[in-house]
Amino acid sequence: MDEYIDKNFRRRFVIRFLLGLMLISALSGFLFYFFLPQGEHFSYISLIHSLFHIQASLFPLIIVVGFIDLFLAGLFTLCFVLFMSHKVGGPLFRLIIYLEQLKRRNFTLPEINLRFHDQGKLLAQRVNEMMMNWRVFYRELKISYGKFNARLSLWQKDSLSTDMVTPEQREALARVKHELEKFEKILDRFGI
Repeated sequence: MDEYIDKNFRRRFVIRFLLGLMLISALSGFLFYFFLPQGEHFSYISLIHSLFHIQASLFPLIIVVGFIDLFLAGLFTLCFVLFMSHKVGGPLFRLIIYLEQLKRRNFTLPEINLRFHDQGKLLAQRVNEMMMNWRVFYRELKISYGKFNARLSLWQKDSLSTDMVTPEQREALARVKHELEKFEKILDRFGI
């Protein structure tokens, strides 16, 4: 998998951004036309007079429309960046916090749920599947531990009741019991 971002997400992102910039460009063209002086006489003399008048007012007009264009482009970019950070950064931040809780061995967390169109939705689903598998594995481990502990206790009870147990067997039994206690502590750390 050579992709770092979902193709559909990237395509929607580029299309929305370009549409916003095209809208701002069209609006600046409209503003430029709206602010141009409109003449009612179309004779040659009025056209020359009009050109001198336009030349004198063109530079301030370009500056005003440029500032309006810059303001609108900045506002659009700000809104778009906030929107994208909400759709991408927000879910990633929630996933990071969730994984930090897992790092602290908090395995009782509920499933992480992201909105349908959020970029990290697939990652959240995979984390939820991983947690479900961990819980199932932990339960199976706990059941196996309980069965082994019960068999060991029964074996210990039976073997200690007879006098045929050698000191080596008692020592081996104590080591197994000690290892079982360590295993129980490890299971308790999961806290599921």
